Amino acid sequence: MIGVTLLTAAAAASAIVAPAPSSTTTGWHPVSEVWTPVTQPAVTYPAAKYCGTFDLSATPVRQGIEAKVLSRWDNGTPRQTVFAGPLIEKLTNTASGASTTIDVGGTAVETDRADGTIEHYLMLGPVGVGMPIGTSRGLRPGVYRVNGVHELDFGTDGTRTMSLTVGSEVNECTALR
Repeated sequence: MIGVTLLTAAAAASAIVAPAPSSTTTGWHPVSEVWTPVTQPAVTYPAAKYCGTFDLSATPVRQGIEAKVLSRWDNGTPRQTVFAGPLIEKLTNTASGASTTIDVGGTAVETDRADGTIEHYLMLGPVGVGMPIGTSRGLRPGVYRVNGVHELDFGTDGTRTMSLTVGSEVNECTALR
């Protein structure tokens, strides 16, 4: 399965990163770097920011994520990075103890600004994504498992806008109430 996922990631990456003009006009340049392992740590999504009435913990059960930088800004920071590989997580409502195990081991391409902040996230799901209370556009606040093709724009003001949704979205906060 990982071979299929990595092939999909490579195809997505090649569609996104076309030959670039000189870095003197764009400020960035394509690179040819190797895949490197990435460890997803356990995360707790605070109630006040995501689920409203309870904290949601996400603990990796099985993972094998790898990342490959596709382009870099001239200052050396990554511009586009593709992430792919298996990730199974146990999600737990910390107030009630209700839990579920989900597959979020899809492929994602992250585009960062020159200052290192995230600008755009292309997801080929299943992928997990948080949509904070008060700053989410296109999906209600929560912690989602999205499947299919989704695009998420990150505003410099902290807003997150789901600009493309082709597939399904499951708000795990709602599922674990």
